[in-house]
Formats: sequence, C-alpha cells, structure tokens
Amino acid sequence: MIKKYIRKIALFLGSVYYNNKESKILFYHDIYLTQSKCNTPTSLMLFRQHIQCVQSSGYEIVSDIDKDYLQLKIQLDDGFAGVYQILDFLKEKKLPIEIFIITSKIGKEGYLNEDQIKEMNSSKLVRFSSHTHSHSDLSKCDSKSLINELQTSKKILEKLTTNQVNALCYPKGLFSEKVIQAAKDLDYKEQYSSLPGSYKLHEFKHVYKRNLVQFSDLQELKCILDGAMSIFNKKYWRRHFSK
Repeated sequence: MIKKYIRKIALFLGSVYYNNKESKILFYHDIYLTQSKCNTPTSLMLFRQHIQCVQSSGYEIVSDIDKDYLQLKIQLDDGFAGVYQILDFLKEKKLPIEIFIITSKIGKEGYLNEDQIKEMNSSKLVRFSSHTHSHSDLSKCDSKSLINELQTSKKILEKLTTNQVNALCYPKGLFSEKVIQAAKDLDYKEQYSSLPGSYKLHEFKHVYKRNLVQFSDLQELKCILDGAMSIFNKKYWRRHFSK
C-alpha cells in the first residue's frame, strides 16, 4: 500500500517535471474478456477505459509511430491467449496492436495457437513480432545461442504469418550493445526495450522505449501520457542494460 502511494506521488511529480505530449508506446502482457493464464493480465474493462483515456488526451492510436507528438502504439508481450478473446473489440474500435511472440510457447496452454495467430493476423489489425524463441536473457547468451534465439523466432513467425518480421522485443527488457548489433545483423529494424518514457531512445538508433501500464488506474495513466515514467529512466537503465 505504501509502495503504491509512493509510486503515485512519483508519477505525479514526473508528469509535472517531464510534462510533454511526445509520442509513446504502452505495453501489456495479456488482455482478456473472461479468463487468462497470464500472471499479470488486464481485463477488457480496464483496457477499454485506457483507450478512452488515451483518446481523450489527444493521442492517435497507430500501428507505426511516424510523428514525434501525439501518437501512441499498443503492444503486448509473450503471446498469451487471452488477447484472442478481444479480437471483436479490436475490430469494432479499429485498434491496431502488436504482439511479441515467444515462438516456443505457440500452442502451449495459455498461449496463442497457430490458428488463432493466423486469424488475428488476417484482421490486418494485429502484427506479430519476435520475443525470441525461448525468452532467454539475450544479454547473457553466447554468440551462437543469441543468433539461434533471434533467427529461429523470425523464421517461425514469417512462415506462420507470411509477413516479414523485423521487430524484436527484448525478453525481460534485458539488452546490451552486443544484442543490438546481432539483431541489426539479422535485419531487426525495430528493437523494443522496457525503458520508460517517450518512444525515442536517442542513445541507440532503432531502439525504442515503452511504458508498462497493465495495472495502471486512470489517474496513473494520465500521468504516464504526460511523460511521468521518465522519472524512473535511470533506475530502469541500471536494471536492464549491460555493455
């Protein structure tokens, strides 16, 4: 309770100090209508409220950010099956999302199976991208294992979706300069971290920031849309990046 209260104060202070309407990425782990096997799911009811908050704050929800201000992208990590339950909602609201798949989990209990992926992919609203093959910490992989994690995932997803896969989300948000270069060599043009703030990461080209909002209430989300998560940037750098 105390931690939550301190976080709310930090987010408020962050929204005042870093106040901006720069384009941002929000991410979740699963969004469900009736049930989810994910440990950190978001109900459709809360997600619907998030969408209303985002739109009333002046942000346009897009599949690709191409403006520095007032655009927002929605992503989900891991490929849990709950999100399949909200496909009709996505179609109704014409909401584009991107799902980062752990390819070794496809078809396992609680995860999307091949038929669900194909159906969601055919909607043209859902893009499937790589979360590696086995969700290993890429920053600790040797060169051979690192390439295998990135290459295997890409091949499986490209065969399944018949789309080019050029986006990668780092498992657990952990990455290094070696990981960035290996992914670039395998033609991953977009790489997504768990570092919070506005979507651009100026230190490394084509590596982007994202804001985890799966449990955020509307007050917290409004602060995050105003740039509040940048207050945690140094903390997340120390936790997620290694040279």
